Amino acid sequence: MRADARVRSRTQLVLSCLIIFNEIFQDCYLKITGNLTVYQLPLHLCGLAVFITFAHSIILDIRARSEIGKSASAYSNACTGNRTEIVCENASDAGADSAERDGRKGRILRGADHFLGQVRFSLCLPGALLAILFPDWTCYPPLSFMCIFGFVNHILISGSALWLVLQRDFGIRPAYIADPAVFLFITVPIIYRFDRAENTNYFFLINGPEGSPLYWLQHTWPDNYLTAYAVLAAAVITLWYIVWSAAKKIRRM
Repeated sequence: MRADARVRSRTQLVLSCLIIFNEIFQDCYLKITGNLTVYQLPLHLCGLAVFITFAHSIILDIRARSEIGKSASAYSNACTGNRTEIVCENASDAGADSAERDGRKGRILRGADHFLGQVRFSLCLPGALLAILFPDWTCYPPLSFMCIFGFVNHILISGSALWLVLQRDFGIRPAYIADPAVFLFITVPIIYRFDRAENTNYFFLINGPEGSPLYWLQHTWPDNYLTAYAVLAAAVITLWYIVWSAAKKIRRM
């Protein structure tokens, strides 16, 4: 089991490094060709997913190494405990302080792991899948760098998140919808203000991309586009949790 945890965390880390390398490579390419502008910043949901995936993979690897280290230490203590008994009050106090620090660090890592994992599951995964189904980069020639990069990076983002979700130790419950809600509550106002200030369309808060459900939404309720957008997003995320939660329960049966 310890080996499986290490393999899973390292695989996530390798995938996230590949994703972020692709993003850096794209930015360098755009900079060299003189096409890096405010409109190509990684501020769409899938652009933020690059960094969310990278941060989460680092936390997963730290947790995996920590759990393996604890298991090895416990095994070593069990093996040597029968041979030697050492009583030292100072060492005991130092051990208690160390255990308290480790416990606090462990809680922080678990909280960050849970939050970022739920954001990847509920926002990054469906967002990347929808981007593949309704790509807004097909305005470029089919074999151009930007078109190929768009598909490759979104496939990597969705694939790494899907692989994480399919692991048995990833919890999915409708109650966890609070995590993506907090993320959107923080990020959407910031992105919206940036869109208004810089005349951009990140998160598609100003206009829905042509050929997507958001385009239809905007033209059906032009005066209440953001409200309709919020309702649709909440409905999709809620349904996403319900379906996956039910699938997890069926799988355990």
